Amino acid sequence: MIREIFCTKFKEKSIKFKEGLNVILGDINGANSIGKSSALLAIDYVLGGETYRESEDIISNVQHHEVGVCFCFENLNFYFVHDTSIKDRVFKADENFNKLDETLSLDEYKNFLKEKYQLNMFDCSFRETVGLFMRIYGKGIVNETKPLHEIAHKNEECIIRLVKILDCYQNIHELKIRLNELKNRNDVYLKALKFNIINAPKNKNEERNINRRIDSLNKEIDLLVKELATQFISLDNEQIRIMLSIKEQLYRIQNQKIHSYSKIQRYQYNLDQSRQNSVVDLEKLKKFFPSIDVLEIEKINQFHKDISEIVSSDLETQLKDEKRRYERLEQKEVELLNSINPTVSDDSTINFAIQHLTSLQKELFELKDSVCCFEKKNLYIKEKSDANNLYKNSFQEILTKVQQNLNNHLVEYSRIIYGNDKAAPLITLFPNKYNFKTPNDKGTGAQYSGLLMFDLVMLSISRLPVICHDSFLLKNIEDQTIERILNLYTSFTKKQIFISFDKQNSYSDKTAQILNDNCVLRLAPDGRELYGKSWSRS
Repeated sequence: MIREIFCTKFKEKSIKFKEGLNVILGDINGANSIGKSSALLAIDYVLGGETYRESEDIISNVQHHEVGVCFCFENLNFYFVHDTSIKDRVFKADENFNKLDETLSLDEYKNFLKEKYQLNMFDCSFRETVGLFMRIYGKGIVNETKPLHEIAHKNEECIIRLVKILDCYQNIHELKIRLNELKNRNDVYLKALKFNIINAPKNKNEERNINRRIDSLNKEIDLLVKELATQFISLDNEQIRIMLSIKEQLYRIQNQKIHSYSKIQRYQYNLDQSRQNSVVDLEKLKKFFPSIDVLEIEKINQFHKDISEIVSSDLETQLKDEKRRYERLEQKEVELLNSINPTVSDDSTINFAIQHLTSLQKELFELKDSVCCFEKKNLYIKEKSDANNLYKNSFQEILTKVQQNLNNHLVEYSRIIYGNDKAAPLITLFPNKYNFKTPNDKGTGAQYSGLLMFDLVMLSISRLPVICHDSFLLKNIEDQTIERILNLYTSFTKKQIFISFDKQNSYSDKTAQILNDNCVLRLAPDGRELYGKSWSRS
């Protein structure tokens, strides 16, 4: 648990926390810009979040500063200091929050928290677990009808995240990897067909026409072979031996030429792809993600450039080698064809027949190869479709169980808050979409109370150690409901809930008592703000 946050820039430099509910309490008039959200962002910051450090308002008005934190796990205290001017390092500290020489990378720090909070769910990072439930103004997207969305992720990514948090992901992880592999294989093969690196019929009709031509070629070749057999009677044994040897060599050389030509096309395509600009467009990235770490992206860009140069160099070498091989094969083919004339110079009919036979066999090989490529394409499509169906069906089976568990608890919490007077919010889960709503009630209060109930259910049924609710979520809910939600908050005694709240005198005495009993920080205008001032006022 978070035991304490320490910051010399705060008016109250030390904020001490406890298990259960922790309230950041504003003034009775509901004054804005006094630091309620900033205090919650500081909590998110010491839990590995970055919104606080990237806040232009905070840094421009307070300047870069340090935020210390004390965690308590199994009765042992662990002290750290975060410096807002340093993104990727966290300092270990002594009990007075003096920085020590030893530091952790941000990833090491988050892994430390993951271990201490015992979040050993399969393939689920610490921030994947807690980040979604730090619902604070200015951090990500807060949409009361989309409780699984923190930022503009695709629906499937959000649903997978939910399944990971509930530790149900491992069963479908391998299926997802297999599906992605087959999708990539299918995409590469279709691109190769599109750019004529591989030749194949475009549809079933074209395949049927090619198969008819293959049948016709087989008959024509059989007939020609029989005719040649009678023509060879006029040749002596040595001539026949030479002609059969030349025929066999030509067939082999022409097959090698076809494979060599396919390689040349493939190498050329890969070389063209490697030369395309594979780096990230920093200007577009900064437009949509102003807080992105440009230096890190530039390092990645340079890495891609270096790799691209190495790959391009290797491909150029392979392309040159294969072109030289193709030229040698062409030369050999010409030599073999020319060698036919002296052998059967006295019989131009045999000469023509052999050359025609060679041409037919070459066409037959190419057509058979194209049909094989068409069949392989259809096989790849079917395998991808089968893998997709298996993944979706297995995923849906898991989601149905998750959905039932969530909705059972949502119904239970709804009865605690509303009795039997109102329908409970319900979630419907599919592999690539979800719905969250209260049946027959689209009112603002119902939507926001549904979101808070969802978070409390997740806190109850998962290893999630902490949630955070800013005051704007609570302001949209009717007074009587607020009191019951606060009662629910106080029932969690082994985990931590952080909320901000104000206008406490506008609510019932019971509500005010809960808020005051669990208050860890009081904020107000006129020098009692989080930082001792409000930069929104002149």
